[in-house]
Amino acid sequence: MMRLISPFKNQIKSFLYKRMVFPSSNFGTGSGRHIRLHLGSGSAIIPDFINVDILQIPGVALRCDLSKTLPFKVESIQECYLCHVLEHFATDQVPIILRELSRIMKPGALLRVCVPDLDTIFRTYVNRIEWFSPPHNPWLGLIYGGQKDEFDFHRTGFNYQWMEYLLEEAGFAQVERYDPVEIQGIRDASFAEEPFGVNVSLNVRAIRV
Repeated sequence: MMRLISPFKNQIKSFLYKRMVFPSSNFGTGSGRHIRLHLGSGSAIIPDFINVDILQIPGVALRCDLSKTLPFKVESIQECYLCHVLEHFATDQVPIILRELSRIMKPGALLRVCVPDLDTIFRTYVNRIEWFSPPHNPWLGLIYGGQKDEFDFHRTGFNYQWMEYLLEEAGFAQVERYDPVEIQGIRDASFAEEPFGVNVSLNVRAIRV
Protein backbone atom coordinates (compact mmCIF):
# COMPACT_ATOMS: atom_id res chain seq x y z
CA MET A 1 0.00 0.00 0.00
CA MET A 2 1.29 3.43 -0.92
CA ARG A 3 -0.50 6.71 -0.36
CA LEU A 4 0.67 10.31 -0.40
CA ILE A 5 -0.73 12.40 2.45
CA SER A 6 -2.14 15.54 0.85
CA PRO A 7 -0.96 18.14 3.44
CA PHE A 8 2.61 17.04 2.76
CA LYS A 9 2.63 16.96 -1.05
CA ASN A 10 4.70 20.13 -1.21
CA GLN A 11 7.18 18.69 1.27
CA ILE A 12 7.63 15.61 -0.90
CA LYS A 13 8.01 17.65 -4.07
CA SER A 14 10.59 19.89 -2.44
CA PHE A 15 12.73 16.82 -1.79
CA LEU A 16 12.43 14.81 -4.93
CA TYR A 17 9.06 14.04 -6.43
CA LYS A 18 7.93 15.55 -9.70
CA ARG A 19 4.61 13.73 -9.89
CA MET A 20 2.47 11.03 -8.34
CA VAL A 21 2.97 7.54 -9.75
CA PHE A 22 1.25 4.23 -9.33
CA PRO A 23 2.63 0.87 -8.13
CA SER A 24 3.76 -0.11 -11.63
CA SER A 25 6.03 2.95 -11.77
CA ASN A 26 8.58 4.65 -9.54
CA PHE A 27 8.96 8.10 -8.12
CA GLY A 28 11.39 10.21 -10.10
CA THR A 29 14.28 11.05 -7.84
CA GLY A 30 16.46 13.20 -10.04
CA SER A 31 20.22 12.99 -10.19
CA GLY A 32 22.63 14.13 -7.53
CA ARG A 33 19.98 14.45 -4.83
CA HIS A 34 20.66 13.31 -1.25
CA ILE A 35 17.44 11.46 -0.45
CA ARG A 36 17.00 10.36 3.17
CA LEU A 37 14.15 8.00 4.12
CA HIS A 38 12.83 7.40 7.62
CA LEU A 39 10.89 4.17 7.16
CA GLY A 40 8.28 3.14 9.71
CA SER A 41 8.57 6.52 11.38
CA GLY A 42 5.38 6.45 13.40
CA SER A 43 5.08 9.76 15.24
CA ALA A 44 8.89 10.10 15.61
CA ILE A 45 9.22 12.62 12.80
CA ILE A 46 12.80 13.51 11.85
CA PRO A 47 13.51 16.83 10.11
CA ASP A 48 15.19 16.61 6.68
CA PHE A 49 14.00 13.03 6.18
CA ILE A 50 11.08 11.75 4.13
CA ASN A 51 9.05 10.20 6.96
CA VAL A 52 7.21 7.06 5.81
CA ASP A 53 4.69 4.93 7.67
CA ILE A 54 1.73 2.66 6.97
CA LEU A 55 -0.49 4.75 9.26
CA GLN A 56 -1.82 8.24 8.64
CA ILE A 57 0.08 10.22 11.27
CA PRO A 58 0.84 13.97 11.39
CA GLY A 59 4.26 14.55 9.83
CA VAL A 60 4.21 11.36 7.74
CA ALA A 61 4.72 12.39 4.12
CA LEU A 62 4.22 9.01 2.47
CA ARG A 63 2.03 6.08 3.48
CA CYS A 64 3.64 2.83 2.40
CA ASP A 65 3.59 -0.86 3.33
CA LEU A 66 7.25 -1.81 3.74
CA SER A 67 6.50 -5.45 2.97
CA LYS A 68 5.61 -4.45 -0.61
CA THR A 69 7.76 -3.12 -3.46
CA LEU A 70 8.79 0.41 -2.49
CA PRO A 71 7.89 3.26 -4.89
CA PHE A 72 11.46 4.39 -5.55
CA LYS A 73 13.78 3.87 -8.48
CA VAL A 74 16.71 1.50 -8.42
CA GLU A 75 19.76 3.03 -6.70
CA SER A 76 18.05 6.35 -6.02
CA ILE A 77 18.23 6.68 -2.22
CA GLN A 78 21.28 7.91 -0.34
CA GLU A 79 20.27 7.08 3.24
CA CYS A 80 17.68 4.94 5.05
CA TYR A 81 16.76 4.73 8.71
CA LEU A 82 14.50 2.13 10.36
CA CYS A 83 14.05 2.31 14.13
CA HIS A 84 12.30 -0.64 15.81
CA VAL A 85 10.50 -1.58 12.62
CA LEU A 86 11.87 -4.92 11.37
CA GLU A 87 10.79 -6.86 14.46
CA HIS A 88 7.16 -6.16 13.47
CA PHE A 89 7.52 -8.33 10.36
CA ALA A 90 7.59 -12.11 10.09
CA THR A 91 11.01 -13.71 10.10
CA ASP A 92 10.82 -14.71 6.44
CA GLN A 93 9.75 -11.19 5.42
CA VAL A 94 12.81 -9.46 6.89
CA PRO A 95 15.33 -10.64 4.25
CA ILE A 96 12.89 -9.56 1.53
CA ILE A 97 12.59 -6.08 3.06
CA LEU A 98 16.36 -5.74 3.35
CA ARG A 99 16.86 -6.80 -0.27
CA GLU A 100 14.28 -4.22 -1.33
CA LEU A 101 16.21 -1.54 0.58
CA SER A 102 19.36 -2.68 -1.21
CA ARG A 103 17.54 -2.30 -4.52
CA ILE A 104 16.55 1.34 -3.98
CA MET A 105 19.78 2.48 -2.27
CA LYS A 106 22.79 3.82 -4.13
CA PRO A 107 26.15 2.04 -3.85
CA GLY A 108 27.86 3.53 -0.81
CA ALA A 109 24.53 4.63 0.72
CA LEU A 110 24.15 4.47 4.49
CA LEU A 111 21.59 2.24 6.21
CA ARG A 112 20.87 2.49 9.93
CA VAL A 113 18.70 -0.17 11.57
CA CYS A 114 17.55 -0.37 15.20
CA VAL A 115 15.80 -3.37 16.74
CA PRO A 116 15.38 -4.80 20.25
CA ASP A 117 18.64 -6.53 21.18
CA LEU A 118 17.71 -9.97 22.47
CA ASP A 119 21.20 -10.58 23.89
CA THR A 120 20.98 -7.45 26.06
CA ILE A 121 17.34 -8.09 26.96
CA PHE A 122 18.08 -11.63 28.15
CA ARG A 123 21.09 -10.50 30.19
CA THR A 124 18.98 -7.76 31.72
CA TYR A 125 16.25 -10.26 32.52
CA VAL A 126 18.70 -12.42 34.46
CA ASN A 127 20.47 -9.53 36.21
CA ARG A 128 17.41 -7.37 36.98
CA ILE A 129 14.67 -9.92 37.49
CA GLU A 130 12.79 -7.51 39.77
CA TRP A 131 11.99 -5.39 36.72
CA PHE A 132 10.34 -8.39 35.11
CA SER A 133 8.22 -9.30 38.13
CA PRO A 134 4.68 -8.10 38.91
CA PRO A 135 3.51 -5.43 38.70
CA HIS A 136 6.25 -4.62 36.15
CA ASN A 137 6.01 -6.29 32.75
CA PRO A 138 8.53 -4.59 30.42
CA TRP A 139 9.08 -7.94 28.69
CA LEU A 140 5.72 -7.40 27.02
CA GLY A 141 6.91 -4.39 25.02
CA LEU A 142 10.53 -5.49 24.67
CA ILE A 143 9.83 -8.93 23.31
CA TYR A 144 6.21 -8.99 22.14
CA GLY A 145 5.53 -5.35 21.24
CA GLY A 146 3.22 -2.80 22.79
CA GLN A 147 0.15 -4.48 21.21
CA LYS A 148 -1.76 -1.19 20.98
CA ASP A 149 -2.92 -1.82 17.41
CA GLU A 150 -2.71 -4.49 14.70
CA PHE A 151 0.80 -3.39 13.69
CA ASP A 152 2.23 -3.17 17.22
CA PHE A 153 3.21 -6.82 17.61
CA HIS A 154 6.74 -8.26 17.41
CA ARG A 155 7.07 -11.20 15.05
CA THR A 156 10.80 -11.88 15.04
CA GLY A 157 13.92 -11.23 17.10
CA PHE A 158 17.53 -10.20 16.53
CA ASN A 159 20.96 -10.11 18.03
CA TYR A 160 24.05 -8.55 16.48
CA GLN A 161 25.28 -11.72 14.75
CA TRP A 162 21.92 -12.42 13.15
CA MET A 163 21.48 -8.83 11.99
CA GLU A 164 25.00 -8.77 10.54
CA TYR A 165 24.30 -11.97 8.62
CA LEU A 166 20.99 -10.68 7.22
CA LEU A 167 22.50 -7.38 6.12
CA GLU A 168 25.45 -9.00 4.39
CA GLU A 169 23.15 -11.46 2.61
CA ALA A 170 21.08 -8.52 1.37
CA GLY A 171 24.04 -6.69 -0.16
CA PHE A 172 25.41 -4.55 2.66
CA ALA A 173 28.88 -4.43 4.18
CA GLN A 174 30.87 -2.69 6.94
CA VAL A 175 28.23 -3.63 9.49
CA GLU A 176 28.92 -2.10 12.90
CA ARG A 177 27.18 -0.75 15.96
CA TYR A 178 26.67 3.00 16.15
CA ASP A 179 25.82 5.64 18.74
CA PRO A 180 22.18 6.73 18.30
CA VAL A 181 23.13 10.38 18.78
CA GLU A 182 24.16 10.21 15.10
CA ILE A 183 20.51 10.80 14.19
CA GLN A 184 19.91 14.46 14.93
CA GLY A 185 16.55 15.98 15.85
CA ILE A 186 14.92 12.98 17.52
CA ARG A 187 15.20 10.83 20.64
CA ASP A 188 13.45 7.61 19.74
CA ALA A 189 13.52 3.91 20.65
CA SER A 190 17.20 3.70 19.69
CA PHE A 191 17.77 5.23 23.16
CA ALA A 192 15.88 2.44 24.98
CA GLU A 193 17.64 2.78 28.34
CA GLU A 194 14.78 3.22 30.81
CA PRO A 195 14.29 1.78 33.36
CA PHE A 196 17.29 -0.54 33.10
CA GLY A 197 20.20 1.89 32.81
CA VAL A 198 21.46 -0.02 29.76
CA ASN A 199 20.37 0.46 26.16
CA VAL A 200 18.38 -2.58 25.06
CA SER A 201 18.27 -1.37 21.45
CA LEU A 202 20.61 -2.93 18.90
CA ASN A 203 21.70 -0.03 16.69
CA VAL A 204 23.70 -0.99 13.60
CA ARG A 205 24.83 0.80 10.49
CA ALA A 206 25.90 -0.67 7.16
CA ILE A 207 26.94 0.44 3.70
CA ARG A 208 25.22 -0.64 0.50
CA VAL A 209 27.81 -2.45 -1.60
